Amino acid sequence: MEYSAGVMGDSDRAAGHVPLAAHLFEILLSMSEGPMHGYALIGDIRRRTGGAVTLGTSSLYAAIYRLRRDGLVADVEPRDPPESEGAPRRTYGITPLGRRVLRLEALRLQDVAEVARRRVLERGR
Repeated sequence: MEYSAGVMGDSDRAAGHVPLAAHLFEILLSMSEGPMHGYALIGDIRRRTGGAVTLGTSSLYAAIYRLRRDGLVADVEPRDPPESEGAPRRTYGITPLGRRVLRLEALRLQDVAEVARRRVLERGR
């Protein structure tokens, strides 16, 4: 598990965020590849899930607000300056706490999938 040196109780803080709502997990999973702006997040999630998960802008930004408030994501400087003359887009990145929460949730989902595999797929229930 990933820990920041000298931070006491962070594993407890991470565990307090699990289980994650599916859309929050998807947002953190997208950000695990690097900082992204809102529309890039929407597109990445749609592509990665084959369209099974689609977030509208209002639900995305409400989720980002919550993730920022909880310290799981933060505003970051964009890697590349905007190419257009339009307003710069806000870019968000996952924090070390957010990475720990993402990892815990991925492990939880792996455990759930294993139980489902044994109970449903192998036994045919």
